[in-house]
Amino acid sequence: MAASKCSGCNSMFCKIHFFEHRQQLKSELECVIYEHDMLNQQYFKSSSQNNTENELKLFNIINEWENDTMSKIRLAAEQFRQRFQQVIGEKKEKVRKEFQTINHELRTRQNVNDYVESDLSRWKDELTELKEKLEMIPTSIKISTEISDRLNWSSMVQINDTNTNNTEGAIPINRVTKDQEQWSNVDQYINDLLLPPDSVLDGVLEASAAAGLPP
Repeated sequence: MAASKCSGCNSMFCKIHFFEHRQQLKSELECVIYEHDMLNQQYFKSSSQNNTENELKLFNIINEWENDTMSKIRLAAEQFRQRFQQVIGEKKEKVRKEFQTINHELRTRQNVNDYVESDLSRWKDELTELKEKLEMIPTSIKISTEISDRLNWSSMVQINDTNTNNTEGAIPINRVTKDQEQWSNVDQYINDLLLPPDSVLDGVLEASAAAGLPP
């Protein structure tokens, strides 16, 4: 019976066994193709549904950071609004006390019929001054977002490639330059804003004194 040689393993087979050998190789090839197709389906198909479990965990880290940061920003904004209302209220209250003093004098002098031209002129001037103070309260307050506008949002999250031969460790994919460093930590920036409630607007109310209004 004629023998055939397999060019891959260099083994000699009779016709029947050679056919069986080829069938075995065919089966192994089908297994390789199956692994290939599974790998392609799992990693290379462009669909978010095909992200691996580990990839989804990493995505979730970013999602959690986003939600946490937005919560901190909303909390900071609410504290800014409350502080702003407090400042406005304090200024109006001081003017209101001045108004009550004038109101008391007006009613008292009216009841006893004790007033002359100079009193009327003085009261008019005082009321005009109070009106001007009330109108100037909102225009005297300056709210600045310049510092937050300088935050470098592209460097808030560091993405590091740990699969590297670099002996110094992980290499950040999105590097932060020295100029960006002081504005790269949004958590620290927001936390600093949230800590001292009495100083939230201290740096943005500088126009009040210049306008002649009480702080």
